[in-house]
Amino acid sequence: ADPDTGLAVLGVELSQISASTAATCKYITIGDADGVYEGEPVIAVGRPNGYYGAVEFCFVSHTGILKYYVDGVEERFTTDMLAVDGSDGIIIDLEGKLVGFISATEEGVLNTSFAVNVNSLKTILVKLLNGSPIPYFGVRAENVPADILESMGLENGIYVNEVIASSPAAAANVKKGDVIVMLDDTKICSMTDFNEYLLGLDPESEVRVQIYHSGMRNETAEEITVVLTEK
Repeated sequence: ADPDTGLAVLGVELSQISASTAATCKYITIGDADGVYEGEPVIAVGRPNGYYGAVEFCFVSHTGILKYYVDGVEERFTTDMLAVDGSDGIIIDLEGKLVGFISATEEGVLNTSFAVNVNSLKTILVKLLNGSPIPYFGVRAENVPADILESMGLENGIYVNEVIASSPAAAANVKKGDVIVMLDDTKICSMTDFNEYLLGLDPESEVRVQIYHSGMRNETAEEITVVLTEK
């Protein structure tokens, strides 16, 4: 399980269940959620309205919403379905393909049903399905708009909002306000880049991190080494 995304993978050994039960086991195909557009009709399945086994027909109302978490980011979209406490389940397109996971309503946002774009979670899903450990760096960071980067004299980077106490990042002296521009020899242009690079590594890996401490012009970048652990 991954505590930040709320994903868990449960395995079923088909040889341990009856043939009739195994025959009823079905799978769903993962769709391309980046193709989901505002106004598209979709179907919510599971407990979208708080009732188990419910199905809701709804429309996508907004896309491209970013939610940052420790070491990562997920893209969300909303629907016109009324959100209630305890809502969960999945969103499928009209071809029956999985495009999103119903998520908790954002604090302070009333009656809006959020779903996590499944494309944001594909890499971590593969890690969980394979039983692979999730590497841990330990920062909450966000994308930096191009005009802000330009004002800093930088071409790329992500802004560190928080360094988690006792994390590998904290041990390496990463600070709130730092701008991370490279991991090893890879430019980091977004939190998606950062997350994807980390998920390609194993815990205990040593990562060379190039950072700017103030994000000011003419500042010299510092290179530090962060030793990852397991989340």
